[in-house]
Amino acid sequence: MTSLLSRRFMWGVVLLAGCGVLPLANASDLPTVQQQGGIEYLSGGIGLEESTAIDAESRKWPLTLLFSAKRWQRSVYTADAKVSLRDGHGKLLLQMQADGPFLLLRLVPGIYVVEATLNGTVLQQRIVLKKGEPARVVFVWPEVPTDEPAQD
Repeated sequence: MTSLLSRRFMWGVVLLAGCGVLPLANASDLPTVQQQGGIEYLSGGIGLEESTAIDAESRKWPLTLLFSAKRWQRSVYTADAKVSLRDGHGKLLLQMQADGPFLLLRLVPGIYVVEATLNGTVLQQRIVLKKGEPARVVFVWPEVPTDEPAQD
């Protein structure tokens, strides 16, 4: 489930980096890896350098979550989603608030349920992680009326 915005962002970054316009991502642009209940995670992606670095790093993590919302009939990255992660038996493994549109999770293969909440709207996704097959899941919240135009 990949949004058009996500694909455009990725190709834009690839093209700009290839032309020498953008520096390639480096580890110093990454937020600190955190841990809760034995699960390592990395959350962020605010700003071009950080989002480029996290996107490159995501290939090394078993699960990448990407958060966006419809604004003015377009999908835009969003931060501050409240995230709960449960195992296949319903046991709560992680509960946190995302610091940006990306959330990388270091998990063992298995079945998980992710519940993400933004502005009171809950989205849920069942995820099956297989060994050696990183997964990427995009959460897109429906458009919410707002008085302000979206900022990219």
